[in-house]
Amino acid sequence: MRLAPLLPLGLMLAVSACQSPQPPADTASAPAHPAAAPAPAAHVYAYQCGDLAVTGRFSAEQVELSFGGKTLVLPQAMAASGARYADDKGNEFWGKGLKDATFTLAGEPARTCSGSGEALPSP
Repeated sequence: MRLAPLLPLGLMLAVSACQSPQPPADTASAPAHPAAAPAPAAHVYAYQCGDLAVTGRFSAEQVELSFGGKTLVLPQAMAASGARYADDKGNEFWGKGLKDATFTLAGEPARTCSGSGEALPSP
């Protein structure tokens, strides 16, 4: 019986069965570079925080607050509940849902905020 000629064929079949499947060669629908993907859109909400009208532009990692002709950008911070944004200077915006929040500017008392909960068009 001649098994020697069949041995290489059997070895090739065994090795190919152990390889992981290759991705399809057609990549026309895939983006050219993952970093080129657009950033997620920010969501904009309006609040009345005591004597200040505040607009918050929320993204995944920060909030940009506009009030009284000023802009303050706060990074997302740890929170037991709600969404909290704070810096190491004592500025903080802490929202619970889309209608209620607390806004603290460094060195000032906290302001209670209320909003409609309706998103504003992004500028």
